[in-house]
Amino acid sequence: KSFDQRYRPVGMVHYRFCTDARRAVLYIYEIQVATEAQGLGVGQALLKETEKVAMEAKMQRVMLTVFSHNPAAQKFYEKNGYATDETCPSLLDSTCCFRIMGRDVCE
Repeated sequence: KSFDQRYRPVGMVHYRFCTDARRAVLYIYEIQVATEAQGLGVGQALLKETEKVAMEAKMQRVMLTVFSHNPAAQKFYEKNGYATDETCPSLLDSTCCFRIMGRDVCE
């Protein structure tokens, strides 16, 4: 979690370790940042710390799902090195309402 100067939580990330397409991955289920803390680097800090956890756990990749109707979130992840994963259904189905994104973290 991330905290403000009064030690109130302003962000959180929810993830789990799993296997996806025979790859060891850390899958991010949710990143939330309080409205007043958005644009201050909290989300990026949470993402980077989560990537460190994945590397320490020897995961191959960090993955997540983002809704197609949330272009701001897609841009945020792209800015941080994430791209559409090869397992994403939207690659084959243009009516798919979400996008699976990922980034390799193994060295």
